[in-house]
Amino acid sequence: MDNELGHELFGEYAFYAKDGSTDEITNAMKSAMSDEQKMRSIKDSGPEFVKKYNWKSFAEIFFKNVQS
Repeated sequence: MDNELGHELFGEYAFYAKDGSTDEITNAMKSAMSDEQKMRSIKDSGPEFVKKYNWKSFAEIFFKNVQS
């Protein structure tokens, strides 16, 4: 969803739904299928992006944000 944690973790490497409603999720999925420029950017930058993360660092960031 479109929230602070999602943006902190994934930045511009994701398509966000404003809330968990079916309409917003549908809109995010439509954007993911139609925004060729963003998809190309994600695809091209993806290998560098994933190097920053592993399950341990993801969990540490997640729990740090949940506790605050």
